[in-house]
Amino acid sequence: VQPVTVAKGGKATVKYGVNWNAFLEESIQVRITVPDASGLNGPKELTVPVAAEGTSTFEYELTAGQTAGEFTVTVTPSVGDPVTVKVIVK
Repeated sequence: VQPVTVAKGGKATVKYGVNWNAFLEESIQVRITVPDASGLNGPKELTVPVAAEGTSTFEYELTAGQTAGEFTVTVTPSVGDPVTVKVIVK
């Protein structure tokens, strides 16, 4: 996933294309963890339906606070490995 840049107080949409073909679930729970001191806000958890061909796309919105810097957001699916996203707040 490419780094996401957002202005202080701004909003950014983060999009993923995922191939969960190896898993048999109809949906996957995805937990989104933002650093406490980042000022970033977003959903804590999403339910992502898995299409019949085993692929899914999903997106979520992050809102930046007033703290500038580079932060790491961790996206943890209920199956598979976590993914990190660099968020740059300017």
